[in-house]
Order: sequence, then C-alpha cells, then structure tokens
Amino acid sequence: MSLASAQPDVAIVLRAVALYLEQQVRPRLAAPSPGDKGAAFRARIAAHLLSVAATEQTDGPARLQADLDAWHTLLGEPPAPAPREPQTAADTLRDTEARLCAALRQGALDPDAAHAAVLARLEAELAIRSPMFDPTARCDDSWPDEGA
Repeated sequence: MSLASAQPDVAIVLRAVALYLEQQVRPRLAAPSPGDKGAAFRARIAAHLLSVAATEQTDGPARLQADLDAWHTLLGEPPAPAPREPQTAADTLRDTEARLCAALRQGALDPDAAHAAVLARLEAELAIRSPMFDPTARCDDSWPDEGA
C-alpha cells in the first residue's frame, strides 16, 4: 500500500481539528465583534467534543473492558473480554449494568464495595469528559445520611 492511499488515524485527525479550533479559530472569534458573540464559546465546545471523540477512538475499548471487569468483579463473575463490534459491546455493557442494578436493588451486593467501584468508574469517566475535572481530587465518597 502506498503512503498516499493510507488512511489517517481517526483519533489523530480528531485531535488535530480540536487543536486547530482551540488554538487558531477560537482566539480569532473571541475578539469583540458586532457579529456572533457566542462563536468563540461554541468553537471551544466543538474542540472539546472532538477531543472526547478522539479519546473514545483510542481509549474506548480499554475503558469498556475496565467497566466490564469492575462490574463482573462486583457481581462475583469471572472477567470476560468485551465484544469487538461497538453495538454488541454497548449492549453487553448495558446488560451487565442492568444485572448490577438488579443485584443492588435486591441487596445482593456489599453497598460499600459497590459505592467504591461506581465511584472509581465515575472518576475515570469524568477525567475524560470534563476539562475542569481534577484527577488528583477525590469525589465525596460519603453516603448521605438516611435520615436527611
């Protein structure tokens, strides 16, 4: 295969467009103008969404596997490889999470272990989705008072 016909890596393209929007387009749109004052903000959002999409391309399968591993462990099941086909993988995750929710409702799981596992997965997701998330900070891991 020739270099000219090689397909670019989707994640690299997404990151390049995100950087272009953030570093080249957004600063030019931020200057006060009689036109659209929200354009710089929308460019920033678009850049962030492209960055998230790029991360999904590169880290999505590993994060899916980490989610499935955490939920299987919590359910007392052996780990199983995530399906490679995206829709089947999403269905598998949804089904596993439904079983996890049912087990929680039935009181079949240790609530502290479930809380710790869900908190860890939530922090991993926030580290990708939210540009303001501080991965060194911990979410409040205390349960609310039942009497409140």
